Amino acid sequence: MAMKLNAFYSCWKFTLWPLTILWSVLALAELDPVVIKGSRFFYKTNGDEFFIRGVAYLYPNQTQPPTDLLADEKGCARDIPLLKALNANLISVGYLDPNRDHSGCMSALADAGIYVLASLHSDYLASNESSTPTWTSELQDLYTGVVDSIAQYTNTFGFILTETVYDNPGDWPYRKASIRDTRDHIVSKNYRDIPIGITLAPVSEVYTEDEFLSEVDFMTCDMSAADFLGLLLMRQFENTCQTDDNSFDFLAMPRKINARTQIPAFISQYGCHTDRFNEKLDQRNYSIVHPIYSDTAVEVLNGGIAFEYFQRENPDYGLVSLVSPQRVTAVPGYSALSSVMATVNPKSTNAALYTPTTRTPSCPTIVGTATLAPTLPPTPSRKVCDCMMDTLQCIATTDTQHFVNNPTIMNSEVGNSFGLSFDANVSTICEGKMDQICTGIYTDVERGQYGAFSICDNSEIYSWAANRYFKRHGASEQSCNINGTVQMRTPPTKNDAQCKFLLGQLDENGKGTITFSTLAPTSTSPTSSSSPKSGQPPNGNSPSSNNASGSSLSSAAKISIATSITVLVILILTLVSFLIRRRRKKSMQPSPSKRDFSDSELSQYERKELDGKAVSEVEGPLPIIAELPAFEKPVAELDANFLPGEVRGDSVKLRIPAELHGDKAA
Repeated sequence: MAMKLNAFYSCWKFTLWPLTILWSVLALAELDPVVIKGSRFFYKTNGDEFFIRGVAYLYPNQTQPPTDLLADEKGCARDIPLLKALNANLISVGYLDPNRDHSGCMSALADAGIYVLASLHSDYLASNESSTPTWTSELQDLYTGVVDSIAQYTNTFGFILTETVYDNPGDWPYRKASIRDTRDHIVSKNYRDIPIGITLAPVSEVYTEDEFLSEVDFMTCDMSAADFLGLLLMRQFENTCQTDDNSFDFLAMPRKINARTQIPAFISQYGCHTDRFNEKLDQRNYSIVHPIYSDTAVEVLNGGIAFEYFQRENPDYGLVSLVSPQRVTAVPGYSALSSVMATVNPKSTNAALYTPTTRTPSCPTIVGTATLAPTLPPTPSRKVCDCMMDTLQCIATTDTQHFVNNPTIMNSEVGNSFGLSFDANVSTICEGKMDQICTGIYTDVERGQYGAFSICDNSEIYSWAANRYFKRHGASEQSCNINGTVQMRTPPTKNDAQCKFLLGQLDENGKGTITFSTLAPTSTSPTSSSSPKSGQPPNGNSPSSNNASGSSLSSAAKISIATSITVLVILILTLVSFLIRRRRKKSMQPSPSKRDFSDSELSQYERKELDGKAVSEVEGPLPIIAELPAFEKPVAELDANFLPGEVRGDSVKLRIPAELHGDKAA
């Protein structure tokens, strides 16, 4: 028994006990998730209202490829104390590398009470605004990779599409399709209901107020709608960050948005710039902050995000200067914002006392300056594109593939020009009859037509068009020569039944609609292919939003459970330790004293057998004492001072007859 107790104790001491401590620490590092109810944010457990006090946490060097700041644990340790001193409860990040580890920074931010709003892509990686709008499997993989990298953390506030101005009105269906499919991914992975929003710029020279509101309506209608709106407020407030109520009412547009749709809105960027090379000119006072959190503003806004943490190129909006990887220094604007944020105390309500008004706009047909059909692009499928490529004999060369698929090139000035020429080249290859002989890659946002292969990347689209040209013009080597951009090859021999099923639904020009059997269904309808906002009702509020407590365990509940288990484990270990020590102590004590016979006395005894029973016979005048058979009750041990025939406690006298017959003893 002692060995089992020792083994149990060792197991707890060296294995389970440290794990228990680790579990408790992890539970304490969690933050209560923020949920949406109506047009407001609330803490899930206690229902208190959540107002964003954010800071844009973006890499300071805009001329280099983006850096994943949340993969730099030392950098986070350097910056988090300064973020806390700003009274920040949220940071917005512009880039996350799905292949990097973010656990260190996310845990440290949670310990500091800071949530993360992550962009689903960066300008460096995503399609450029002036390029042809797309929603491909590559972009989808990028978006879902960002989601997978931080979805497990309770301080993940949400995800956002961060484009601010859309010169191409045809982008909107693709943006909305990306929200639909990213939300479906969150559901399929059984993550909690993490919201997805979009940034819009209400102040713009590109479009009128009515055009902007039509874009808001399009992005917030039906089941593929955004969950929240980030409103850009980046006027050229040089050195003061003041507002002039007579010339600019920054609440005018949020009021109009709130009157037509019931989703949360906040200022995604506010700030003013200064000269980074002359700190004496930095007289920013951030007087704009208090109006953002005023009693009037919180009726239509949920806080804001200051732009930005690091100093960058002029005009500079930064709050700290990155001196070295180990050190940053605060500039005067940092102290100004810190002082103002320390006094922010917006009027709030509890989720239990808040009844949202159901307002959901109808999907408009005129969005901005474009006519858009309600049908959205199909969900990207890598399987469809791979199956299609396996059938082609004339495909883009390796250099062409690299050029047209490289986001760095496509987002450069050369790439922008090529983006336009790419469309023209494809149209030329299709002999100006895209809608007839190249239906598989043809798109028309006004009619809601999206070819089955329009979800593929640029090189695959180019290859498909080139192969169709090759087939139409005799299928000879001469017909597979388009300015050196394509090459002949022997298609791989495969017997893929699923590919045959998928491609068999299209004619030679790619006309038709692909439906899936074993694959996840893809549809060009926004309502048929998307999950209903993770079970969201038509008013635009997620089910978890409508119940602040939710059905899953909250952070507070987990902390309570972890604490209770820790206390219980301590008590069990204490008891086990006490029992082990007591048993060891008892085993070391001497046995009760028994009569010790001298060698001379023992020599007088002679062991004999009596009818199979062992007896002791004493020679001489001493009475003969026979050993008694074992009894069920323990036999009391005889003390040296006892008289023969007397047993302590029982007062039993033994009468020994002169002769023993058999094994009877009286």
